[in-house]
Amino acid sequence: MRRIAIIGWIGCVAGLGGCGTLGKGLPTWENTFAKTFFRSSDGKALAGSDSTSDPATVDIPVAPPTEQNPVTVGAAVSRTRVVPGEQVVLVVRCQTAERWHIYAVDGPVDVGVPTQLNLTLPAGMTQPFPWQLPDAVAAASPLGEISTYAGDFRFLIPLQISPTAPLGKMELQCEVAYQACSDSTCLAPGSQHLVIPLTVQSR
Repeated sequence: MRRIAIIGWIGCVAGLGGCGTLGKGLPTWENTFAKTFFRSSDGKALAGSDSTSDPATVDIPVAPPTEQNPVTVGAAVSRTRVVPGEQVVLVVRCQTAERWHIYAVDGPVDVGVPTQLNLTLPAGMTQPFPWQLPDAVAAASPLGEISTYAGDFRFLIPLQISPTAPLGKMELQCEVAYQACSDSTCLAPGSQHLVIPLTVQSR
């Protein structure tokens, strides 16, 4: 299990450029996150919303996958410095080597091991919304129907910083567990561990 320290995508959020076009088919920040996750029941924008930034297209460095290492992952948060009461969005980017795939989170369980994203949240952070999943590809196989992710894809989730969160450094952890398969072989299930540091500061 790999343990990888990650920084947030501060350059992109600050408008410094360098954002590629990735994660096609995912809901955008503006049409989904800003209108749903970042609005209260009375329609007012919540603290931390920013409809000008798109977490589905920000450039998150990920090592190129290879035949020997067919799945690579990386992550970023929408801001690494937060204040109590704000929301942040965690984006996990995955890539698979050509001809390789991993199984969908909500796909059939009788063929292959579904992907799992397991969060370990620090004190002062909660998960009020479910993961936003990439589009999966359903196909028939000799063992039954399969539902997979392949290529370059992303998982997104908004996270809430508590109004009473303690000031200082915190560490968000996410384990990505999966089984990688090609057209001819499957590897044993594996996982990669992402560590994302944040700092809670006063306004």
